[in-house]
Amino acid sequence: MKETRMLKKEIDLLRSLQNRHKNIIQIINLKDEDRCEHPILVMHYYPHTIYDAIMRRKARIPDTFYDDTAGALTYLQQNNILHNDIKPENILLTYKGEPILADFGFAQYGPEAKPKDLMGTPGYISPEMKSRFKTHGFKSDQWSLTIVWFEVLFRQDLFTDEMMHKLYQTDENSISGKRRTPENVKSHISHQLDFIETRLREVTKKRPDLYAFFKRATQKDPEERPSLPELLTSIKGLVS
Repeated sequence: MKETRMLKKEIDLLRSLQNRHKNIIQIINLKDEDRCEHPILVMHYYPHTIYDAIMRRKARIPDTFYDDTAGALTYLQQNNILHNDIKPENILLTYKGEPILADFGFAQYGPEAKPKDLMGTPGYISPEMKSRFKTHGFKSDQWSLTIVWFEVLFRQDLFTDEMMHKLYQTDENSISGKRRTPENVKSHISHQLDFIETRLREVTKKRPDLYAFFKRATQKDPEERPSLPELLTSIKGLVS
């Protein structure tokens, strides 16, 4: 089954990262890997996600959040790993409020990859990853992390419910479905970028410096986006 293959791939990948970074999920135990069709993966329990902290106010986001999440992503990049599904629901919070990057089911080895199927969540997938007509690299994960940073900073979703509905709808019709063509994909990505522009202007209207930061970080062309160290330095300077 596809789910079992994904789980086994996630297990192999997490084993390669075992006990290497404090902000990446760790395996505690693995049950019946060879004898059972569905391996049982045992991990630490974490009570909340970043989504809980943003939308439900059930957890505190630490001051080190930007450093911690950038550090985890930097470590993945150093090990040629693309996460491919960074979003608030996949960043857990310990009891002390430390972020833990989890859910490596869509992860691939890099530095570049070309997915056979559309992976990730529409609101957090970079334009080049949505294309599937070309490879995507580390800056695709940085795109996703930037969206999370926006939502953490402003305590709201980047996309409205109506925008997300349209993204899911066009995703099914032109990205994942039989009508997937370069022209349809281009149209879908254009809608995504238009939505981002609209929301950035709405939410950051009193902070042109933050508008400029997020605008540059979400450029369509990955080569026009800043490096991860640049992103981290900039966001820390803007929110301090």
